[in-house]
Amino acid sequence: MTDEELMIINCVMYDPTLVLHDGQTLGDWAKSFDPNMVDDYLANGQTPPGLIDKDMWENIVSTILNDANLKNVVIKNVEERPVDPVKQTHGNDATFLYTDPDKGKTTAVIAYSGTSTSSEWADDGDGGHIDVTDTPQQKDANDYFVRQTTGHGDAVGADQVITTGHSKGGNFAQYVAIVNPKSPKPATPQHAQTRGTSAPS
Repeated sequence: MTDEELMIINCVMYDPTLVLHDGQTLGDWAKSFDPNMVDDYLANGQTPPGLIDKDMWENIVSTILNDANLKNVVIKNVEERPVDPVKQTHGNDATFLYTDPDKGKTTAVIAYSGTSTSSEWADDGDGGHIDVTDTPQQKDANDYFVRQTTGHGDAVGADQVITTGHSKGGNFAQYVAIVNPKSPKPATPQHAQTRGTSAPS
C-alpha cells in the first residue's frame, strides 16, 4: 500500500461509527458514509472528529471509491477506545486487510486514530515525563497489535504488517514498532506510519 492510501485509512479511523462496518470493505463503508454528519457536530457546538470537514470527507469517500486497492480493503476487528464522559468521543483501533489480486500477497494494516478524549490528552502529558518509558495507553495499543498478530488475530498469516496512525495514533504505531523486535520498522515518521513484513512470534 502507498503512503497516500495509508493516509486515507488514517482519516477513516476518525469515523465514530467505524465499528458498525467491521467485516465490510472500505468501498462498502464509503458508499454508506454520510459526510453531512459534520453538520450535526457543528450544530451541536462540537468539533467534528479528527477536525475533518465535510469537503475533506467527500474527498476521502471519492478517493476510496476510485482507488482499486482501497475499495477492496476489508475492515476487521474495530475496537473503540474508552469514551470520554464529557465530550462523548472515543478513538478507534482497527485492522485492515488487503490482498493484491495479481501477487496474491496479503497486507495487514493495523491503525490507530489520534487523540480523542481527555484521558488520552493526559496520557500524552504523562509520556512527556523523562522517567516514563511506556504509558498505559501505549501498552494498550501494543496489546491490540499483539492480539491481531498472534493466535487467531486477523493479521496472522499476512505477508506484510504495517502499523499506522495519525497524531497520538502515530505515537502508538511508532511505539509498537519499537517494542516488538520483529515488528514493522519506521518508514515515513513525518506521517507517523511504520512498515514491515513480520509480526511477533
